[in-house]
Amino acid sequence: MSLRWLLLFALLLLLTVVVRLPARWAAGALPTGIECNQPAGTVWNGGCSTLRRGALQFGPLRWQLQPLRLLRGELAAQLHSDDPRLRGELQLTRSFNGDLTLRDVQLSATLDSGLLPALPANWNGSLQLALTQLRLQGYRVLGIDGAITVQQLRQLQPAIHFGSYELRFPTAADDASSSVGQLRDLSGPLSVTGTVRVDSNRQYEVDGTVLARADASSQLLRLIEFLGPTDDSGRRPFSLAGVY
Repeated sequence: MSLRWLLLFALLLLLTVVVRLPARWAAGALPTGIECNQPAGTVWNGGCSTLRRGALQFGPLRWQLQPLRLLRGELAAQLHSDDPRLRGELQLTRSFNGDLTLRDVQLSATLDSGLLPALPANWNGSLQLALTQLRLQGYRVLGIDGAITVQQLRQLQPAIHFGSYELRFPTAADDASSSVGQLRDLSGPLSVTGTVRVDSNRQYEVDGTVLARADASSQLLRLIEFLGPTDDSGRRPFSLAGVY
């Protein structure tokens, strides 16, 4: 057998091994603190029965890598979650410099599932993400494009219904230092309008006004009174700023 055929055979054997690398290899490459339980399939097309980080756990999760994107210095994958508490899919791209981009994000989550630790356990509702793009560098938001919707937000004890809301970010220039979204109510006892600004330096600012509708409960009326006096149109201004 000639050297050329030996090299071709070795290359085919190597490609076969690479294509069939088991998913547990990918599971072992996850960042410290993240566990992929019961990995199945291959590195390129596989999944986990559950993905765990500390007390947070969801699954099953499936992925499909795009190997040609490696030639561009990117690790790209299509992710799909079948967990009823967090269901949907997105395309994830991670550059070798650490920048992370999420595209075509379509996710639905229940707010009483424990997946969002920042939300009080006494609240429930549902969250929908429909994002064309979300660009991140570490914890810094470099750009966001799309809509975030909260449906039927409620406090359980004492029972207070807050309604449904949408935060929509328009497409911004790649070099923009901040993303500004429009906040509005979709239905419920409160009429809300405002803006949410998220800066790349990890600062955020929320400004808006709220007006109670006729079906607002007495508990809700007492809550919004803490915002201060009404303006000439009868609406109460509110403002919030901080670091995320």
